[in-house]
Amino acid sequence: MHEGTQFSSAEEQLVYLQALIEAEDHSGLCRALEDKESADLARWLESFPANQRHQIWLAVPDSQLGEVLAEVAEDIRTEYMTDMSVADVTELVKGLDAQEVAEVLDVVEDHLKTEVYESLDEIIRSQVEVLQAYDEDTVGRYMDPETVNVKQGVTLEAVQRFVRIHKLLDDESQEIMVTDKDKRLLGTITLIDLVKQNQDSLVDEFMYKAFTLNDTMKVNDAASVLRPGNFISRR
Repeated sequence: MHEGTQFSSAEEQLVYLQALIEAEDHSGLCRALEDKESADLARWLESFPANQRHQIWLAVPDSQLGEVLAEVAEDIRTEYMTDMSVADVTELVKGLDAQEVAEVLDVVEDHLKTEVYESLDEIIRSQVEVLQAYDEDTVGRYMDPETVNVKQGVTLEAVQRFVRIHKLLDDESQEIMVTDKDKRLLGTITLIDLVKQNQDSLVDEFMYKAFTLNDTMKVNDAASVLRPGNFISRR
C-alpha cells in the first residue's frame, strides 16, 4: 500500500499483501502495515497460512504487537507467545488495557503469568485478575472494567467537570454509567447529551434505561440475545 494507493475492497488489500509476501518484500510489508488499526492487522494475520503469516507478523510495528496479539484468534496468539520470556511478555503488555492484558496472558504458562503480574500497574492487575476469574466462555470474561460511573441527581456541568479533572474518557468512550448511592446501575447517558444539553439539567433527565446481561451467562447465549433485530434505536 504505497502512499496514495486506494482499495475498493478488503479482498484487494489481501491480494496486494499476498503479492508482497510472494516477493518477500519486507520493506513493502512494513510500509503497508504502518499506521493501520490493530484490528485490521489481526484480521490480515488470520487471513494467511502460517508460513506466509509469519512475514506479516515480522512487519507489524513493535508498538502494536501487544494490541494485535490481543485481537487475533487464540491459536495464533499461542503460536507467537509459546517461546516468549517473561521480559518479552512484560514488554508486550505495557500500555495495554485490562481486557487486552487478560487476552494476552490467557495463553501463557501460570509461572510466567505470575511474574508478569508483578510488573503491572496495581489497578490494571486487579482488573485483570477479576476478568480471569471468570470462565473463558462467559460474559464476565469480556467485560470492560474501565467504565466511567457518576451518581444520579448531579448536573451535567458537574459531570463534565469531574470527567475533565480526572481525565476519565478516551477516544472510544461513548457513554457514562449512572449509578445510585449503592453503586447499582440505573442507566447510561451519552457523551452527546452530556455536551449538548442544558448544563444545569440533571443526568436523570437524559438517562437511558440500561440493558444488562448476567456476567456468568454463556457468550453464545448472550450473542443470541444481542443479535440484530432484538433492539430498536433509542432515538
